[in-house]
Amino acid sequence: MNNKAVFHEVQYQPMWLRIIMLGVGAIIFIIMYQQVMLGYSIGTHPAPDWLMIVIWAFVGVLLPLFASFSRLEIQVNDKGVYYRFFPLQPRFIFIPFSGISSIEALTFNPLWNTGGWGIRWGLGGICYLVRGNQGVRFTLDSGKRILLGSQRSNELFEITEEKRKRHLSS
Repeated sequence: MNNKAVFHEVQYQPMWLRIIMLGVGAIIFIIMYQQVMLGYSIGTHPAPDWLMIVIWAFVGVLLPLFASFSRLEIQVNDKGVYYRFFPLQPRFIFIPFSGISSIEALTFNPLWNTGGWGIRWGLGGICYLVRGNQGVRFTLDSGKRILLGSQRSNELFEITEEKRKRHLSS
């Protein structure tokens, strides 16, 4: 990847989401600790101790860690657009300007139009959303559509459209 990016954006999960996940993790830890360590089961049909530990490990530790470290990174340089949803995509995915047939800036309802935030697949293509309700959709020559959520969608649109037009005219 060329280090001379003309656009660079990093989006993290909202702080309120991280706080909620940490709170849920703390509640699950308390329930697990009471049952496994103190022997006080909750409910009439409690889960086995091993299952409580597994639930706590996933929901109480891994999910909050994932939310804390996940991010959407978008870069544009003279060759094209690079993006990744870290940690699920450790390497950047490259979209060359020569492979883009159209670009459009969008405002949308993430719950209604894409099914929420994260990486979403649907009839409209693949969506990478971390926060907000704005993004840029790239339609590739192959017909594949990629929506990248962006807090600076107008700037991302203008830069990529300008670079794409320059690339097509050269």
